[in-house]
Amino acid sequence: RIPPYSPRRKDSSSGLKSDNRAADEADEKENERMSSDNAMPEGDPREWTGPQVGNWVGSVAPAYKKFRTAFEENGVDGPTLVELDEEDLKELGLTKGFQRRRLLREIGKACQSAGVDAWGPPARSPLYS
Repeated sequence: RIPPYSPRRKDSSSGLKSDNRAADEADEKENERMSSDNAMPEGDPREWTGPQVGNWVGSVAPAYKKFRTAFEENGVDGPTLVELDEEDLKELGLTKGFQRRRLLREIGKACQSAGVDAWGPPARSPLYS
């Protein structure tokens, strides 16, 4: 019988420890980052940083968590977020029309709740023509 594989070893002083402390620390940081997903950043969405935009996109709905990385990797920050249109969202991986419409609506709500009057998709957006 072969025992199950375990990358952890028993350390008598502190219980189970990983063989790779750096990997554990990286996992901890990622878990902390993921736990902040549920909060909408404060203030004007045009001033949000890229990571704040990514967190916010992931918090719109559980199905949107998968888009977070695309927004962060493509450098979508607050000023860019409020200018996105359906075509831009397609390029970011939102392949379904209802996903794009919902995210555009949520962007509008975020701007409205922050008292931003200047939000509006560019004129080329077919949703608003």
